[in-house]
Amino acid sequence: MKKSKFLFSFLGLVLVLGLVSGCTMAPKEEPELGAEEESELEENEVIAEPVIIETEDKSEEQEIAQNWVLNFSPTYVFSGKNLMIEGDPIRASGGTEFSFSFVSDYPGYGDLSAEEELVEQEVTHMIVVTVNEEGKVVRAVVDNIYDEIYNEML
Repeated sequence: MKKSKFLFSFLGLVLVLGLVSGCTMAPKEEPELGAEEESELEENEVIAEPVIIETEDKSEEQEIAQNWVLNFSPTYVFSGKNLMIEGDPIRASGGTEFSFSFVSDYPGYGDLSAEEELVEQEVTHMIVVTVNEEGKVVRAVVDNIYDEIYNEML
């Protein structure tokens, strides 16, 4: 009983977050489950998830997002390294979202070259980049607080 209450609460949270962020919902199909997961689901339970694009190879959109971070993200260009894709791309209302992590030698955001005193401290950042259907980067946000396109805190 506790598992089903937790699952329904979790699914409700996922649904609300999906609606707020504009994520589309997957078509109502039965997901493929292993024997273990199948036995944990009750007969009438429905699973709703954002549409996840499963790719083994880099898509054109992922390359656009990755190249944008490598060449135009002020925080990454200033002192970033070790850019890595995190998770699967997610199709959202504004385009396809890609999450990357990277390490920076300095805390802070944007181009810090004008700062007089920089304290070297390795920091791991997360950047979410949205590429629209025309192949243009329309959103790039670091750590959910810094807009890389407009170079400002949110």
